[in-house]
Amino acid sequence: MKDYTSGAFEGYDPEDVKGLVKDRHDATVSYFEEVYDAVEELCEGVEEPRGEIQYIHYFCGVSGQSEESNEIYARLREKLYRLVSSLVRAFAEAKPYLVDDISSGKLNEYDKKVTFYIELKKTIGTASGDFLDLKAYEPDMRKMIDNYITAADAEKIGDFDDLTLLDFVAKQGETLTGEGDSGHKEGAAEAIENNIRKKVIEKAASLPVFQIAL
Repeated sequence: MKDYTSGAFEGYDPEDVKGLVKDRHDATVSYFEEVYDAVEELCEGVEEPRGEIQYIHYFCGVSGQSEESNEIYARLREKLYRLVSSLVRAFAEAKPYLVDDISSGKLNEYDKKVTFYIELKKTIGTASGDFLDLKAYEPDMRKMIDNYITAADAEKIGDFDDLTLLDFVAKQGETLTGEGDSGHKEGAAEAIENNIRKKVIEKAASLPVFQIAL
C-alpha cells in the first residue's frame, strides 16, 4: 500500500488528505480493541462474584422498581445489545490479523470473552423480556396447532382456462366483487385515493413532477 500510494497525494495539504487511505490491519484491530474496551467498561459496575444473577441485577434491576428506573435499565440493556453485536462483527474482522499480532493465549482469552458476552446478551434479553425464547412455547404451540387448526379441501372459485388475469377478473364480474356492494367499492376507492395523495405529498418536496399534481 505504501509503495503504490506514497506519491499519490503529493502537492496536497496533509489536512485535506488525512484519512483518505488507511491501513486496514491497524484500523480493524484498533476498532476491535475500542469496542472491546467499551463493553468491558459497561460491565465494570457488576458486583462480585459476577455470576449470572449479578449481571441480571445490574442490567435488569429488581422487581418493584419505579418506571423511571425501568427506563434507565432499558437504555443500559440497549447499549449492551448494541455493543455486543458490534463486538462480534469487529472480532470476526480482526481475528485474522490478531493471529499474527498477539500470543495464542491472548487470542483465546479474547475468544472466550466474546463468547461470554454473546451468551450474556441472550441471558439478559431473556431475563428482561426483551427477547422471546420460542423454544419454551414450542410444545404448547404444537399442541394448539394439532388440536385446533385444520385445513379444509381447496374450493374452486373459477376456471382460468386460457384467459389472462384481466379477462378472468372481467368474466367473474360481480362474483368476485359481490352484488350491491357499492359501499365497499367506495371505501376501497377512497382508500386508494388517500394513499395516492399521501405518496404525492411525500414525494413533492424532492420531485418537481409531483408538485404539478398538487
